[in-house]
Amino acid sequence: MTTTLDRTTTTAAGQRAASRAAWSALSTADRARLLAECSGIAVGGTSRHALAHGPQDPRSHENQIGGGDLPSRCDRVLHDVAAHAAALPAGSVGSTRVRTELVVDTGFPLELATLHLAAALIADETVLLGLCGPVTAGTLRYVRAVAALLPGGVLRISRGDRLVNGGTDRVVWLSSDCVTDRSPVTRGLAVVAAMTASRQLVDGTSDPARPATAPTS
Repeated sequence: MTTTLDRTTTTAAGQRAASRAAWSALSTADRARLLAECSGIAVGGTSRHALAHGPQDPRSHENQIGGGDLPSRCDRVLHDVAAHAAALPAGSVGSTRVRTELVVDTGFPLELATLHLAAALIADETVLLGLCGPVTAGTLRYVRAVAALLPGGVLRISRGDRLVNGGTDRVVWLSSDCVTDRSPVTRGLAVVAAMTASRQLVDGTSDPARPATAPTS
């Protein structure tokens, strides 16, 4: 006997599959643009939440780890990626449809991690983003909002201490000692990485644990 719950579950699964297929059918530039638009919506929601809870104490834990404005800086990276992708020749980035686990170790600049995340997503990879160590509440709200806004479960978030979940086609490790991302899409975004590093120096937001550098081959 088919129950209402069964029908609801089947319908939800069908909707996820349809939205995932629609995402894959987009061009690289369109995926980058949609990612930036979702990020902008997520930043707006994060900002409204912060305002609802009053002004932030500059000495707070939120500001000590990454800064209270980190979601806005990550959003700017995604908009830079969208602008860069819009100028790429059609078909220059193929759809990979692989499953990637992206593990961000403690101390690795989240702005630079956002660049690696964007490279995977615009290449049509399904990403499990693992955040190790302390993450501010505002940053966590932001990344979860982006994941919820993107179609078909293309981005999932996990928390843990240097965990690798497995079950994916590739694992990318981002730490102060090692960056294992060898994606040609990431290398193609080196100019965006350089822009991010330059802004960090000007704004004084560089993470002392690791200066943001362009992805290497």
